[in-house]
Amino acid sequence: MAAAPLSRQQPFAPAAPSEPHAPRGKLLAYFPPRKEVPVARLGKTAEQLHSITPQSKEGASMKDRHFRNRERVRFALVVVLLLLPLFACMTAGPQPSPEPTIPQAPPLTYSFSYEPTKEANPAKVAIALGRMLIQPENKCPSNRVADLLSEMPSALQSAFQATLIAKGYTLSGPFDSREKMTYAEKEKAMLLLLPELRVRCSCADSGSEKLWEGNVRTTRTENVGEKTRQYREQDNITVHRGTLQVAFSLDLVLYEPITGEKLWLKSVTPSTVNESYQYYERITDYTIWEGTLGDALLGGGFVKPYDKEVNVITNSDTRPNAAAAALEKLFASSMQEFSKYFDPREIAQVVEDANKVRKLKRY
Repeated sequence: MAAAPLSRQQPFAPAAPSEPHAPRGKLLAYFPPRKEVPVARLGKTAEQLHSITPQSKEGASMKDRHFRNRERVRFALVVVLLLLPLFACMTAGPQPSPEPTIPQAPPLTYSFSYEPTKEANPAKVAIALGRMLIQPENKCPSNRVADLLSEMPSALQSAFQATLIAKGYTLSGPFDSREKMTYAEKEKAMLLLLPELRVRCSCADSGSEKLWEGNVRTTRTENVGEKTRQYREQDNITVHRGTLQVAFSLDLVLYEPITGEKLWLKSVTPSTVNESYQYYERITDYTIWEGTLGDALLGGGFVKPYDKEVNVITNSDTRPNAAAAALEKLFASSMQEFSKYFDPREIAQVVEDANKVRKLKRY
């Protein structure tokens, strides 16, 4: 039986769709030709490629995303844990040291006293003693120093009286001025002594040191737009050191009481005395801070001082001790000069001049 002739094979044609064909000439979708990728470039074998289905590819992609998200969360947690101590330090600030114990000033001890020596040959001269004219100048901001400056002249007045009596002079007074004396009082006295005292005290700080600084306290907070305004105050203790200086000048003037004629003048000018001192102050600084939350965390913002309160810690102030030591030295040296000037032999010459003046004026 003869074989049937081989017919030409027809190309593969897909099955006709069940839905009606689209009209001719209208393109529903375009699929570009698929590029063939060599298996070697994919890094997988052909069997592995054939085993990957669309579902397994989608599952792998989801796992990768979950893994990456988990790593991001871990990284964020690590950063937060590392920055928390830093933020805590910024907000808390450095812890202040405990407030120091302030040393107290030594007890104020001084003596404006003078024990005159009795004259072997006492003078028998009547002297009217005037009240001391005082010209104080105090540039030391301490009330106790001012008290000492006013106390010393009265001590000098008493020491003058005691010294003149020890030398044998007969005293009357004290008188506020020559004009306040009666004629009988002027006639009875041969001489009128009017002392004039000039004393100048000054304090000059040479340096200061902040010993302690307390916490910043917020007393009031208010919102100003997007920023916060805080009213703050802070205490500190500062020690000041310096030198107290006292300059002293005492004029002793003798007048003829009736005529008012000036007969004799002696000036007592001891050397200027310098004494060191120190005192402590508690200072409260009042400031206004403005800034955002970020400024508060990072220590930024704008700070403006608006007031300050300064109080001297009284029991630590050694300026009165320095003034007392200086005035005590000046008192002693002044009384030595006073005793020397009122030598009876010298005053006897002044009495002769007074008698001459009275005769010339016919009193």
